This record gives sequence, C-alpha cells and structure tokens, in this order.
Amino acid sequence: MSILQGLYIVATPIGNLEDFSVRGIETLKNVDRIAAEDTRHSQKLLKHFDIITPLISLHDHNESASSKILLDCLKKNPQKLVLLGMQKMVLKLIISSMHLILQILF
Repeated sequence: MSILQGLYIVATPIGNLEDFSVRGIETLKNVDRIAAEDTRHSQKLLKHFDIITPLISLHDHNESASSKILLDCLKKNPQKLVLLGMQKMVLKLIISSMHLILQILF
C-alpha cells in the first residue's frame, strides 16, 4: 500500500481487535509516526498486528509539546503521520489537534 505524505486519522476498535479494518492496519504500517491518546491501549493493538511504527503520546496533559513535535516532523521532512484513537475519541483528537491541522494546511 502506498500512501501520500500528510496527516491521517484512524479510528480503532473499541472491543474486538479483529474488527479493525485492513485499510487501518495498512495505514499504520506505512506511516512514519503514530500519535495516540492512550499509548497503552495502542501498544496492544500495534503488537497484535505486528506494527512497529514509532508511537508518540498525544493527550490533554502534553498536547502542546507533542503537537509541536508532530508539526516539526511534517515541516522538516515529507512524512506520513497518524492520529490514532478509539472510535468515540477520534472527534476529540481532531478538535484538540485543530491548531496542528490548521498550521499544516496554511
């Protein structure tokens, strides 16, 4: 699977890992970095699907620092990044990262 440089948002299954889509798995395997709100939950998912992409924590307590790291990654190098979260948390991730998305776009 070939994906373009940019920021992707991938929702993860809430209960059964086998509910995760093939497209979601391939996206996570083919990006340069993954940002997740709950890295403990995300590590289980990544391990289950043999995904070795580097993971960075992005949550309320470190949003400013982590967003800067992600923004720097996108500005300095052509990278592919993912915001990863449980299905009900994706909207929160989008809202909390809106300044990052706007800086990338403009």
